[in-house]
Amino acid sequence: TLSSSSAASDVYKRQVFGPVPTIFTGINFYEPILVEGLYNVTGVEEHLDFGPTFELAFSLQKGDNIWVLGDGTVTAHRNLLLIERALRELGSSRRARIYLDVTIEDVVGIADLVSPDDVVFLVASIRDGSGRLLPFDVAGTIVAREMPAPVFVSWDFFMSTGVLGGKLASGWEQGRAAGAMTRRVLDGTDIINIPILISSPNRWIFDENVLDRFDIDRSRLPRGSTIMNEELSVWRLYRAEIIAVVL
Repeated sequence: TLSSSSAASDVYKRQVFGPVPTIFTGINFYEPILVEGLYNVTGVEEHLDFGPTFELAFSLQKGDNIWVLGDGTVTAHRNLLLIERALRELGSSRRARIYLDVTIEDVVGIADLVSPDDVVFLVASIRDGSGRLLPFDVAGTIVAREMPAPVFVSWDFFMSTGVLGGKLASGWEQGRAAGAMTRRVLDGTDIINIPILISSPNRWIFDENVLDRFDIDRSRLPRGSTIMNEELSVWRLYRAEIIAVVL
């Protein structure tokens, strides 16, 4: 973990790892100051693609409102700043309705105000009636179940809970990128010649069941999107064999 103090980070690194190369992954809100003065360090930032996800959401949903739901944590508030910047850059005239520190009861009440044509974005988790944070999968399931509009997210760990998806930060992809860096180091590349990956390896991921639920045409999704829970037709499974038999 990189501290906000590079000097402190260097002390921790030397104490724990010594002079060996160090590769980090999943660092949120990365800034170059985090690695100033550190030696033998590279890694993968976790960058959230709010802008592309909102741009797609606006092409699919024509409602007047954007509903942003979160849990009130520091991460949720910092992500909200990024969301607001993305909306400004897109020049959106839609009304952003922000609800942080949301409980299950709040979600039910908010859902009554949401139009099926609106954009709903889950920026973090939500809380139960006693104020405790819910696991992400539980939060995603509750919000997706209650909302009359598709729910967009920016993390792959929300998938298979009933949310639609978006351009998602993927722990798997970040790990694979960090693994490729590790392999280069093991093969003899000096770590100072391996730059920090600033552009997070995010992917477009969507849930087939949610596409069907809201009757969203797959052709409107970005090219190369990953579709989860997709039912494969006989043609798609055995295309080569069918062509060979016909010939």
